[in-house]
Amino acid sequence: MTNEHMVNWAHSRAYFDRVVEALIRRMWESKPDIQVHVIDGRGGDDGLDVYVERNGVTVHVYQLKFFPEGMSGGWKTRRAQVKRSFKSVRDLDGLEDWTLVTPRNPTVQEKQAVGAMREGRAIRMHVWGQAALDDELSKFPTLLTWAQRDDALTFLKTAAHEKDALAGPDDLQNRVRDIAAIADSRSIYWGVNVSVEHGVTTETFYAKRPDAPEKEPISFTIAPTFGPEHTDLQQHFRRVMEFGSTSPVRLPPEVLGTFEVKGPEWVASRSESAALELGSPSLSEAAPAELRVRRPGAGYLARLPGEVTAVSRGLRGLMLHANFSGLTMEFRKPDEGTDGDADMHYDVVGMNATEARAVLQTVKYMDEGHDFEIFIRGQSIFQTEGYAPSDSGTRVRETLWSIVDDLAVLEREFMVGFAVPNRISVEERIDVRVARLLAEGVATTSPKMASLTLTATDEPGDDGPDILDGQPRAMTTSNSDFVIEVLGQELHVGTFRTYHPAVAVQDAKALREKRARGDIKGSKVILAPTDGTPLRIWLEERWKGGPSSVIVPTPWELTGIPETKGLGDIDTTKDSKHLPGRTSHSITSL
Repeated sequence: MTNEHMVNWAHSRAYFDRVVEALIRRMWESKPDIQVHVIDGRGGDDGLDVYVERNGVTVHVYQLKFFPEGMSGGWKTRRAQVKRSFKSVRDLDGLEDWTLVTPRNPTVQEKQAVGAMREGRAIRMHVWGQAALDDELSKFPTLLTWAQRDDALTFLKTAAHEKDALAGPDDLQNRVRDIAAIADSRSIYWGVNVSVEHGVTTETFYAKRPDAPEKEPISFTIAPTFGPEHTDLQQHFRRVMEFGSTSPVRLPPEVLGTFEVKGPEWVASRSESAALELGSPSLSEAAPAELRVRRPGAGYLARLPGEVTAVSRGLRGLMLHANFSGLTMEFRKPDEGTDGDADMHYDVVGMNATEARAVLQTVKYMDEGHDFEIFIRGQSIFQTEGYAPSDSGTRVRETLWSIVDDLAVLEREFMVGFAVPNRISVEERIDVRVARLLAEGVATTSPKMASLTLTATDEPGDDGPDILDGQPRAMTTSNSDFVIEVLGQELHVGTFRTYHPAVAVQDAKALREKRARGDIKGSKVILAPTDGTPLRIWLEERWKGGPSSVIVPTPWELTGIPETKGLGDIDTTKDSKHLPGRTSHSITSL
C-alpha cells in the first residue's frame, strides 16, 4: 500500500479529531440503546472528548490526544496530562472502558504507564495508535474513502480522464460513476445526485445520516418575490418553510432571485439565475409506528399499525408523514402553543375487508372527536389533547362503511377473503347484505328467490295434498350443503331453508293435463307466493330462533335500494306461528 492510499493520522489536530470522532460514532451507531456524545473541548471537556452512554449511563470514554511524537523521551511529561484526563472521569458510576487515542502507535512503556493509571479499579484500559485506527477504519469503506480524500489531487486526476475520447461502450458510464463517487466522498453527512438534461444541471442533496444538519449544517439565503400569479406557489412555499412537507416546492428563477448557499467549501455558492426545489423529506428506512385512538378514562378505542416515512422541521415546528394501513396522515405541530393541524386521507379500495373495516372504524372515531396518539417503536412521539376535526373532515360515507362492514362479517363467518371493490352493482350489493343477514342467523329475503322451481318425476308419492290443484298452501323446503355466490366467492353456507305461508303452482291446469297423459316427468314446476309477500329464507345451522318461532324476514335496510316487493305487507299476526318443520311437500308425490 502506498502513502497515497493511507490515512495520515498526524496530518493535523483538526483532521485527527474529526476523523476519529466520525469513526467512533460509526462504530457504535448500530448498537441498541446506545448514545454517542462528542464534546467540543475548547471550553473544557472534563476528560470527556467522546463518551458512550447505555441507557443514560456512561460506559466508555475516549480521550483524544494529538501526540504525533508520542509520550516518551522529551515528551514524557504528556503522561501527566493523560493521567489528569483519566482522573477526571475514573469515578463515574458504570464506567467500563477508557481508551486513549493518539496518532502514533504506543511504546511498551507508554501502554504500561496508561494501565497503571487504573490503580486497581475495574476499568478496562486501552491505547489506540495508528495500527488500531487503521484497522477500525478499514471496516467502514465509505468513511475510509472520505478520510482519504484529497480534493486538489482527485480533481486534477479526474480532469485528465475527461480528456479521453470516450470511444468505448463503457467509457461514459465509468466516467460518470467515478465522478459520482468523488462527489459522494466530499462529505460523510451529505450525498448528492446530479443529472443533466437539455444543458441544465440539477444537484439534489440528501442526508446520509439523521444528524447531518447538526454535524455539517448547510444553509441558504433567498429573497423570493411572488407576483399575483404565484398565489398557490406562495402558500405552498410558506407551508414548507414553516413545517416542511412531503411534496416538493420549486421556485423558478424569476421568483427566487439571488440564491446563496452557505456551508462547507464543496457546497458554498451564489447565483442570480438558479431555480430552487425544496424536496420531500424522507427517512433512509421507514420507522415502524402505531396509531392509537383514545378516550379519556376508557383506554384505547382503536389501534392501526403502520410506518413513519418522513419527518421534517421548519421555522414554526415539526411535520410528520405516516401511513397506517391505508390511512395517510401528515400532521404539523408548532413548537409554541398546543394547536396543530393534520391532513388525513384514506383509500381502502383493494384492501382486505377486515383490514379496511379497521381503518374506517378508526377514522369514524377520529371524526367523532376522539384524541389520537402516534407511537414509534413503542414510544409516544405525538398526541392530541381535545382533538377537533374540521367540518369537512375525512367523513366515512355510510354506503362505503356498510359495504366494508358486511364483507368483514362474511370474511369472519365463512373463512374467505374479499377485496373492497371500486364499484358494486345494486344486485351485488343486495347479495352481500343477504349473505350477512343469513350468516347472523336471521331470516331475510332475496330477489333471486322470488319463487321455487322444482322438477317433476313420475314416481308415486304419498297421500298428501295434491299441490297441482292450484290452491295456495304453506310450504317449506330444505337444501343441505347449499352454496351462495357473493362477488365471485362461493360461500358454503350449510342447510338452506325457505318458507312461505301461501304458495301455489303456476299453470297448474296444464301440469295436471301432462300428468294425466303420463308425460309430466322432467317438467318444471314453479311455486310462487300468492299474497304478494316474498319467500322467507334462512340457514338452519345458524338460525337463532326456536322451532316455534315466527318466520319474519329482516329487511335489508340498504340506503337508496328499495326492499323486496311486498316485504312491508307481511302481517306477523296472521303468519304461521309454527315452523312447518321438516315435512315439506315433495314434487315426487305428483
